[in-house]
Amino acid sequence: MKHIVLYFSLFLFAYTNSYSQEYYYKEIEAPENVDLFRVIENDEHGFLLFYPTPQFIDKEKQVWNFFNVDTVFHEIWNKKISIPSGMDYLSGALNYPFLTLAFRNYEKPKSLLYLMNVNLENGERTALPIKIDKKTTFEKICSNGNSGVVILENASALDIALYFNIEHSDYKMLNSYFSNEKVVIGDIAYNIFDNNFLITAQTYIKQNYVNTSLLEVSERGSRIKETLLEAIPDPSAFPYCFSILPDTNNIYISGVYCNARKRERSYKKRDNLSIDGYFFYRLSDNGNEKARIFPRSKLKNLTKKKKYNVNNINSTNVIPLIIKSELINGNIVLLTEDYFPQYRNETRMEHDYHGRLTPRVHVVFEGYRFLNGVSLHFNIDGDLLYTNTIDLFSVLEKEPRIHIAHFADSSSYMLSYLQGNKIASKVFSDNEIVHPLDFDQITTRKKGDNIVDTYNIRLEHWYSNYFFLYGYQRISNKIIKPKERYIFMLSKFKYE
Repeated sequence: MKHIVLYFSLFLFAYTNSYSQEYYYKEIEAPENVDLFRVIENDEHGFLLFYPTPQFIDKEKQVWNFFNVDTVFHEIWNKKISIPSGMDYLSGALNYPFLTLAFRNYEKPKSLLYLMNVNLENGERTALPIKIDKKTTFEKICSNGNSGVVILENASALDIALYFNIEHSDYKMLNSYFSNEKVVIGDIAYNIFDNNFLITAQTYIKQNYVNTSLLEVSERGSRIKETLLEAIPDPSAFPYCFSILPDTNNIYISGVYCNARKRERSYKKRDNLSIDGYFFYRLSDNGNEKARIFPRSKLKNLTKKKKYNVNNINSTNVIPLIIKSELINGNIVLLTEDYFPQYRNETRMEHDYHGRLTPRVHVVFEGYRFLNGVSLHFNIDGDLLYTNTIDLFSVLEKEPRIHIAHFADSSSYMLSYLQGNKIASKVFSDNEIVHPLDFDQITTRKKGDNIVDTYNIRLEHWYSNYFFLYGYQRISNKIIKPKERYIFMLSKFKYE
């Protein structure tokens, strides 16, 4: 790739009943078959675009280009920043004006976790390198702008909670803060009301699940307290995925449970447990309330696997994927997706031991088939008011990832996702469907453009009633040159 083209055009956009005609678009020349660019939205402040360059400094450091861009695609600043060579970007945590970025280098015997704090107002940065075991995998990061918590999974499938303070070049493990150091961590969050970090963890003795707790850690990394969560009323129900939502006076913990036998609750066997329902906790200074549970079988309008003619060998599980929980119009909204591994039988003619051609059946993994996007709307007491769902069955992925974007105003709520070159959306008012599932075509900026292929396209809610769409496209055009181009595109559009 020779250069970054930073320009935008504003033009009318032919969307239907869901999206307005205000549309910003930027395209960047991209190398083929390389996932190069990274984007992080900064709410109403804009977004950060960054990528590695081929430029190295003494082979030890690699130069990355960083562009901070406002909401109308004007550049605020750009900087060349050198970081240790061989780094892959993992994730970021925003607490404006600070953005904490996590990178990882796997090449050395003791791999490096590299945390970098960027001030989005002026581009100044500080960094903290942390040596970690090569066999650990990164899971999550949470930051208040200077200090934070990183979750890593070790080779035994247990989790490590790591506190860091970039300004003081300090970090330490937090596992000793739990009642037992063998934990699987469900979620982490920063509580802006109490200025501390919240960590949900499931404790294990040997490989047996014991309990679930909420750990509170100060901004300086000291232990505040650990609160044991009441067991879910159904003894067979095993809390599986978690989302933490702090509020002024309460902490809400919601998620997914499954009906798992004792041996399935082992941290080594929990990867493909099937969703059976949802749970909700409310924690306050007055005490820890009992969990409310809501069996999935009682929810309406969910797409079932049996609705489709799918040959799904060796897998009957519908696996949950928690996106997040948010406070919307006074209610707690838990947003989830679910999927299952999809296989097909493939018959091939092969030679047997005696050299004769015989048919043999092979089971071929096709990908992960996504079923539903589900939003559960609770009041602050944990009553489930209603659910909204959108069918995702057109989505097939090689790796599980988030697809759903949502938005609410005072009178309506929308669920949306990408289906090929179209944006699928469904609009609700409480539990009533206002606009049924609808599809809007993604367009480009040049007359005669035809989107041939897409790769790693993302649709996300940005700020207010604006959405952000970005990813790679292969575009052909018979009218103008070049006849074909491969680009990284970014676009912004408005929902009304």
